[in-house]
Amino acid sequence: MRTEGSSAVASVFWNTIWVALLIVPVGCLSGPDGSELEATASQGLEPTQGAAAPRTGCSRFPPTPCGEVQNDTQITVRVSLNWTCDESTGPLGTHCAQNIVSVNPGRHLGGGNVDVDAFEVPSGCVISGILLPGLTFSHGAGWYKFNSLQEANLSFASCPL
Repeated sequence: MRTEGSSAVASVFWNTIWVALLIVPVGCLSGPDGSELEATASQGLEPTQGAAAPRTGCSRFPPTPCGEVQNDTQITVRVSLNWTCDESTGPLGTHCAQNIVSVNPGRHLGGGNVDVDAFEVPSGCVISGILLPGLTFSHGAGWYKFNSLQEANLSFASCPL
């Protein structure tokens, strides 16, 4: 036997499920001013330089993947949320890297809420790792761009003391 009360509860239940399905994040989140720095700050990462720039690399519809970085090294690595050049590499201090934030050891950034475009290898260091889906790399000092379909897993850093 179905009562009016149970019908109302069932209706609220199914409406809640539909709403939950509709609000699953599928793109980049941005702050009130359209910046991605708001999203990185909420993950405990501090912007190190650069002003907010337009979102690049991700879209809400159709959903487009965002670049990601997993920092499993023992050093803090700087990443660029907005690579502005056609080149895929750049020297330290390049103007191509914009909206720079730091990713601490053991932390992850990107993938659905923030688009990471490039990472920096500090002066005197060599960082090795894997660009998923399985390309290994070992890079010396400089900036290295990767595409939004990839995750850069930084696994080892060799730096002078």
